[in-house]
Amino acid sequence: MKFSIFLGNHDRQQFDLLRDMVMTFRYGLEELGHSVVISDYTLFHDRMNLIFEDFGETFNAKFIGPNRDVPYGIICTEPFDGERLITYGTHPYRTQGFLAAARDARFLWCFLDGSTEIYRSAIANGQCHYVPLGYVEKLAETRHLPMAERDIDILFFGRVTPYREAVLDELAARGCGVMATNRSAQVFVRNAFIERSKLNLAMKLDETWEHTSPGRLSYLVINGQPTLAERCRFADPVEGYVFPTSHALIVERCLEILGNIEENAILARKLAERFKVERRMAAFLAPAIDAIS
Repeated sequence: MKFSIFLGNHDRQQFDLLRDMVMTFRYGLEELGHSVVISDYTLFHDRMNLIFEDFGETFNAKFIGPNRDVPYGIICTEPFDGERLITYGTHPYRTQGFLAAARDARFLWCFLDGSTEIYRSAIANGQCHYVPLGYVEKLAETRHLPMAERDIDILFFGRVTPYREAVLDELAARGCGVMATNRSAQVFVRNAFIERSKLNLAMKLDETWEHTSPGRLSYLVINGQPTLAERCRFADPVEGYVFPTSHALIVERCLEILGNIEENAILARKLAERFKVERRMAAFLAPAIDAIS
């Protein structure tokens, strides 16, 4: 099949945030022999358009309304309870936009297995399939510098909210060298920081945040980089390939892992090898594509 990954429903400043997820789908589809292009504001009539969920108040009227005959499927990244996208309950327009777009979609691909049946109720033809993020060889792109050469103890990349900043400040007060990048840091800059860091940290946005960041975690796992992740209500299988923690224990777990970082770095690479064998992206995509072909 021929696919286009459409980004026009996202602000251009978000493109770097989407990059790892977009390239996981692109490389996974190409591994299966499909043709894939990436588009900013063009929907194609001769390709299956893949759209990552994020439908604002004007998107459907501007893009989908005038292009009713354009084939598209939606990649659903958030938990859904049948009435609202749970993470964005305070932004009802996003749920409304999704439900409107889903009516004419050819299919939905869902990150979260537990939400797949619920999402199925939003699409008329019932074509909803579990397609989580998995391993793709081409995203294994960061170097494994010796720990003695890594000058950053702990790296956090993403938006630094008060919830996250409090943890980072405590780690710094405990003597850790902490680096926090801007949420829109360009990928080559972020990757340079990853290479220089001993431990990567993944935290909830705030105390109400209910699901993990599968894009962040899968990328770090693919690259075999030591990662500590705060548990969320809605878990993702990729969490089985990182070091887990509760919020209350984040600081102590960071210090514990850093205290034995050489051994933990070896463990992180072993987890990456398991991920490669057990959760290949192409293996998740193949049955979903068969179902819509």
